[in-house]
Amino acid sequence: MTDSTPRPAADRSAGSAAAANLADASPAPLFVIQDHRLRYVNRAFAALAGVEASELVGRASLDVIHPDDRAHLLERGYEQQQGGSAVSRSQFRLRRPDGAEIWVYATTAPLVHEGRPAIIGTAIEVTERRHAQEAVARSQRLEAIGRLAGGIAHDFNNLLQVVIGHAERLASGLPADSALQKSAVEIRASASRAAQLTDRLLSLGQRQVLEPRSLDVPRLVADLRNAIQRRVGSSVTLVVRRGRRSAPVRADRMRMIHVLAHLVDNAREAMPDGGQLTITSDVIEIDEAMRVDRPWLRVGPYVRVQVEDTGTGMDAAFAERAFEPFVTTKPKGRGAGLGLATVYGLVKQSNGFVWVESAPKAGTRVVVLLPVDASHGAEAPPGATSKPSMSIPAPDLPRVLLVEDEGAVRELLSSALERNGFDVVTAGSAEEALALASPAFQILLSDISLPGMSGVQLARQLRRSLPSLRVLLMSGYAREEFSSGPNAVDDLPFIPKPFATRTVVERLRSLIEPAREQLQA
Repeated sequence: MTDSTPRPAADRSAGSAAAANLADASPAPLFVIQDHRLRYVNRAFAALAGVEASELVGRASLDVIHPDDRAHLLERGYEQQQGGSAVSRSQFRLRRPDGAEIWVYATTAPLVHEGRPAIIGTAIEVTERRHAQEAVARSQRLEAIGRLAGGIAHDFNNLLQVVIGHAERLASGLPADSALQKSAVEIRASASRAAQLTDRLLSLGQRQVLEPRSLDVPRLVADLRNAIQRRVGSSVTLVVRRGRRSAPVRADRMRMIHVLAHLVDNAREAMPDGGQLTITSDVIEIDEAMRVDRPWLRVGPYVRVQVEDTGTGMDAAFAERAFEPFVTTKPKGRGAGLGLATVYGLVKQSNGFVWVESAPKAGTRVVVLLPVDASHGAEAPPGATSKPSMSIPAPDLPRVLLVEDEGAVRELLSSALERNGFDVVTAGSAEEALALASPAFQILLSDISLPGMSGVQLARQLRRSLPSLRVLLMSGYAREEFSSGPNAVDDLPFIPKPFATRTVVERLRSLIEPAREQLQA
């Protein structure tokens, strides 16, 4: 049975006050909007907005919202007050008096307040989640760009292989004092410079050929100190700091030098009138607390290298895109905008992390993290690797089965190898090569990316029937692209395209020398 007796005004007032007290005590941020003004906020919402509740009530609701988010919220709020939606959910930014911006996820519903339409809502802060989503999206975008760049570089390397090979052939067949010979040399040199560009594109796609070894990065920086000072000039003061702890990383020494060179060059460009460049290296331990701001980091010990300048700096929007290719602050014609993109690719390929901290007129800091090498292997001493010989070997070489699906590359390599004394039989696919295979062949020289069966699969199948067959695989992609799966190169010899004729001849020679020595023994 329902009591329909009218309640006294005093009871209604007491009930309203109790409800207000309950709402104010709620840990969930609550608010009421009517006529585009805040009619009520509880203490939790006031704390979220960074303003006292008494200062918020009566203000325009859009005052505390980021300008870029106001239009769609205004439209949604109007529709909701007109009864267009029972419940609405949205994400937007609150702007605090100190200038800080926080992301909130709000759920709102229509309400009748004092006889007129209004909106009641609750909000939770999602700033950390939003930043994590944005970081993942940026990483995915860079990876997609890297895959595209790596694919283009692979195809371009095949074209450069043809250009370099024919230029070498022309240069060697013309008199040294001929104008055409000089033109052929220039074509070869330009193609080599183009190959360096594709090398940088491969680094963006994390497909460069690396030779990782245990490396002392702080020592590397110290060894390069004089070279870095010369690179930045006398107007820039160089400060090198090293932490108390030291640990090796597993990385390619030359590629790390390239990373430092790109970062140093960027810092120099940001300080046209001089300034200070500080390079700091130390060992840090990434824990869960540090992943709050950068959730893409992995827990563990890292060697940290920080390159900091006192230059012009960048705004937040530009800093977020700093690692994208062709994004640059330099004037037109001053660099291709691949420096930081190259850094990103090389660091990621070394299982590390890199980010930028910058503000306009406040300088820039680039932070590189490289995982500590748990094996603590010794770094190869300088000069341990032998210098390639500059002489073409004698023509007494074995028979080669050359497998390449690009006709121009196949014809070029076949001609070049035959001129250097090889007996070459060519095939355009793995299936064709299997039909030609016999014990008469001593070496298989094959591209990896073939139609149908890959070069790796071909090599393994041929070796089962011809165990003494030597193998040299080639590709416009880097070796790391074939580090796992059915096309894993593993211990098979590999040469990246484009390469000079001398280089591939020397590699083939090196493959047969051990076999000859065994026969002679």
